[in-house]
Amino acid sequence: MNILDLSGRTALVTGAGQGVGQETARRLAAHGAQVIVNDYFADRAAAAAADINAVYPGAAVGISADVSDLASVRAMAEAAKANLGPIHILVN
Repeated sequence: MNILDLSGRTALVTGAGQGVGQETARRLAAHGAQVIVNDYFADRAAAAAADINAVYPGAAVGISADVSDLASVRAMAEAAKANLGPIHILVN
C-alpha cells in the first residue's frame, strides 16, 4: 500500500544527478510524482532521469541548470513547465 500518493504532482529536485538528490527523486517517482531531475551537469541529469524511467516509465525528465544563476533557473522552470506542467514540490 502506498500511503503517500503524489499522483498528478510534479516535483523539481535540484542536485538530483547523484547521491541523496538522486535517491530523493527516485523516491518521489515511486510515490507517483513526475520528477524534474536537475543537475549542473547535463549528462548526470539525463542519466539519473533515465535510471528512474527504467523503473517508473515516463516519470522523470532531466534538465541541466545552474541554480546559482537566476536566468538559468528561470530557463529550467520554463522547460519543466513545458515538459510536465506546473511544479508542486521543490526539493533543493
